Amino acid sequence: LRLVEGIANQASIAIANAQGYARSERRRREAEEVALVARRLTESLEVSQIGARIVESVRPLVKAQYSVLRVCEADGALRLVAASGPEARRFESGHIQPSGVGVMGRVVAQGGPIATADVLSDPGIQTTAEYRAHMMHSGLRALVAVPVRTKGRISGVLAVGDEAGR
Repeated sequence: LRLVEGIANQASIAIANAQGYARSERRRREAEEVALVARRLTESLEVSQIGARIVESVRPLVKAQYSVLRVCEADGALRLVAASGPEARRFESGHIQPSGVGVMGRVVAQGGPIATADVLSDPGIQTTAEYRAHMMHSGLRALVAVPVRTKGRISGVLAVGDEAGR
Protein backbone atom coordinates (compact mmCIF):
# COMPACT_ATOMS: atom_id res chain seq x y z
CA LEU A 1 0.00 0.00 0.00
CA ARG A 2 2.83 2.44 0.89
CA LEU A 3 4.58 1.62 -2.36
CA VAL A 4 1.45 2.39 -4.39
CA GLU A 5 0.90 5.61 -2.40
CA GLY A 6 4.51 6.62 -3.05
CA ILE A 7 4.14 5.97 -6.78
CA ALA A 8 0.88 7.95 -6.81
CA ASN A 9 2.58 10.86 -5.02
CA GLN A 10 5.45 10.81 -7.54
CA ALA A 11 2.96 10.67 -10.41
CA SER A 12 1.12 13.65 -8.95
CA ILE A 13 4.37 15.64 -8.75
CA ALA A 14 5.29 14.68 -12.32
CA ILE A 15 1.86 15.71 -13.61
CA ALA A 16 2.02 19.04 -11.76
CA ASN A 17 5.48 19.69 -13.20
CA ALA A 18 4.31 18.87 -16.73
CA GLN A 19 1.30 21.17 -16.37
CA GLY A 20 3.52 23.95 -15.03
CA TYR A 21 5.88 23.51 -17.96
CA ALA A 22 2.99 23.63 -20.44
CA ARG A 23 1.66 26.85 -18.85
CA SER A 24 5.14 28.36 -18.93
CA GLU A 25 5.59 27.46 -22.61
CA ARG A 26 2.18 28.90 -23.49
CA ARG A 27 3.03 32.17 -21.70
CA ARG A 28 6.41 32.29 -23.47
CA ARG A 29 4.75 31.82 -26.88
CA GLU A 30 2.16 34.49 -26.08
CA ALA A 31 4.90 36.91 -24.97
CA GLU A 32 6.78 36.26 -28.21
CA GLU A 33 3.61 36.98 -30.24
CA VAL A 34 2.98 40.22 -28.33
CA ALA A 35 6.59 41.28 -28.95
CA LEU A 36 6.16 40.45 -32.65
CA VAL A 37 3.00 42.57 -32.81
CA ALA A 38 4.85 45.46 -31.15
CA ARG A 39 7.72 45.17 -33.66
CA ARG A 40 5.32 45.07 -36.58
CA LEU A 41 3.49 48.14 -35.33
CA THR A 42 6.66 50.19 -35.35
CA GLU A 43 7.66 49.17 -38.89
CA SER A 44 5.12 51.45 -40.58
CA LEU A 45 3.06 54.54 -39.98
CA GLU A 46 0.44 53.67 -42.64
CA VAL A 47 -2.86 52.91 -40.84
CA SER A 48 -3.93 50.15 -43.26
CA GLN A 49 -0.54 48.41 -42.98
CA ILE A 50 -0.56 48.65 -39.19
CA GLY A 51 -4.15 47.39 -39.08
CA ALA A 52 -3.34 44.43 -41.32
CA ARG A 53 -0.37 43.53 -39.15
CA ILE A 54 -2.47 43.71 -36.00
CA VAL A 55 -5.30 41.50 -37.27
CA GLU A 56 -2.87 39.00 -38.83
CA SER A 57 -0.96 38.74 -35.55
CA VAL A 58 -3.86 38.60 -33.10
CA ARG A 59 -5.85 35.84 -34.85
CA PRO A 60 -3.34 33.01 -34.30
CA LEU A 61 -2.47 34.36 -30.87
CA VAL A 62 -6.02 33.73 -29.62
CA LYS A 63 -6.70 30.87 -32.06
CA ALA A 64 -9.67 32.67 -33.62
CA GLN A 65 -11.08 32.17 -37.10
CA TYR A 66 -11.49 35.88 -37.72
CA SER A 67 -10.13 39.21 -36.53
CA VAL A 68 -11.12 42.73 -37.52
CA LEU A 69 -10.06 46.28 -36.77
CA ARG A 70 -12.37 49.25 -37.29
CA VAL A 71 -11.80 52.92 -36.51
CA CYS A 72 -14.38 55.39 -35.21
CA GLU A 73 -15.77 58.02 -37.54
CA ALA A 74 -16.97 61.41 -36.25
CA ASP A 75 -20.62 60.24 -36.30
CA GLY A 76 -19.88 57.09 -34.26
CA ALA A 77 -19.90 54.73 -37.23
CA LEU A 78 -17.04 52.25 -37.54
CA ARG A 79 -14.89 52.13 -40.69
CA LEU A 80 -13.16 48.87 -41.60
CA VAL A 81 -9.38 49.15 -41.59
CA ALA A 82 -8.35 45.50 -41.78
CA ALA A 83 -9.67 41.97 -41.37
CA SER A 84 -8.08 38.52 -41.27
CA GLY A 85 -9.54 35.06 -41.76
CA PRO A 86 -11.82 33.29 -44.21
CA GLU A 87 -14.41 36.10 -44.12
CA ALA A 88 -11.85 38.91 -44.45
CA ARG A 89 -12.78 39.71 -48.06
CA ARG A 90 -16.51 39.89 -47.42
CA PHE A 91 -16.27 43.65 -46.83
CA GLU A 92 -14.01 46.08 -48.65
CA SER A 93 -11.58 48.22 -46.69
CA GLY A 94 -13.48 51.34 -45.71
CA HIS A 95 -16.82 49.51 -45.22
CA ILE A 96 -18.94 51.48 -42.74
CA GLN A 97 -20.78 49.78 -39.91
CA PRO A 98 -23.47 52.09 -38.51
CA SER A 99 -23.12 53.51 -35.03
CA GLY A 100 -24.20 51.14 -32.25
CA VAL A 101 -24.55 48.10 -34.51
CA GLY A 102 -23.05 44.75 -33.56
CA VAL A 103 -20.57 43.86 -30.87
CA MET A 104 -18.11 46.49 -32.02
CA GLY A 105 -20.75 49.21 -31.94
CA ARG A 106 -21.70 48.14 -28.44
CA VAL A 107 -18.06 48.42 -27.34
CA VAL A 108 -18.01 52.05 -28.45
CA ALA A 109 -21.38 52.77 -26.81
CA GLN A 110 -20.42 51.15 -23.48
CA GLY A 111 -16.76 52.11 -23.49
CA GLY A 112 -15.44 48.68 -22.55
CA PRO A 113 -14.83 45.15 -23.80
CA ILE A 114 -17.72 42.90 -24.80
CA ALA A 115 -17.83 39.12 -25.16
CA THR A 116 -20.71 37.03 -26.44
CA ALA A 117 -20.96 33.28 -27.06
CA ASP A 118 -23.59 33.80 -29.78
CA VAL A 119 -24.02 37.27 -31.23
CA LEU A 120 -27.25 36.35 -33.03
CA SER A 121 -29.02 35.27 -29.85
CA ASP A 122 -27.62 37.99 -27.56
CA PRO A 123 -30.43 40.46 -26.82
CA GLY A 124 -27.89 43.16 -25.90
CA ILE A 125 -26.48 43.32 -29.43
CA GLN A 126 -28.24 45.59 -31.93
CA THR A 127 -28.18 44.17 -35.45
CA THR A 128 -29.18 45.21 -38.95
CA ALA A 129 -30.30 42.88 -41.74
CA GLU A 130 -26.85 43.22 -43.35
CA TYR A 131 -25.09 42.41 -40.07
CA ARG A 132 -27.28 39.36 -39.36
CA ALA A 133 -26.82 38.08 -42.92
CA HIS A 134 -23.05 38.46 -42.64
CA MET A 135 -22.93 36.63 -39.31
CA MET A 136 -25.20 33.83 -40.55
CA HIS A 137 -23.18 33.38 -43.76
CA SER A 138 -19.82 33.44 -41.98
CA GLY A 139 -20.70 30.97 -39.21
CA LEU A 140 -19.05 33.33 -36.74
CA ARG A 141 -21.09 33.64 -33.57
CA ALA A 142 -18.72 33.95 -30.61
CA LEU A 143 -17.13 37.39 -30.54
CA VAL A 144 -14.84 39.32 -28.25
CA ALA A 145 -14.28 43.01 -28.93
CA VAL A 146 -12.13 45.55 -27.11
CA PRO A 147 -11.78 49.30 -27.48
CA VAL A 148 -8.64 50.79 -29.01
CA ARG A 149 -7.86 53.97 -27.12
CA THR A 150 -5.84 56.97 -28.20
CA LYS A 151 -5.14 59.59 -25.53
CA GLY A 152 -7.89 58.09 -23.36
CA ARG A 153 -10.56 58.25 -26.07
CA ILE A 154 -11.95 55.28 -28.01
CA SER A 155 -10.52 55.59 -31.52
CA GLY A 156 -11.44 52.13 -32.76
CA VAL A 157 -12.34 48.55 -31.91
CA LEU A 158 -10.43 45.28 -32.31
CA ALA A 159 -12.51 42.09 -32.41
CA VAL A 160 -11.94 38.37 -32.82
CA GLY A 161 -14.57 35.83 -33.77
CA ASP A 162 -15.14 32.11 -33.87
CA GLU A 163 -17.90 29.52 -33.94
CA ALA A 164 -20.76 29.69 -31.44
CA GLY A 165 -19.98 28.81 -27.86
CA ARG A 166 -16.23 29.30 -28.05
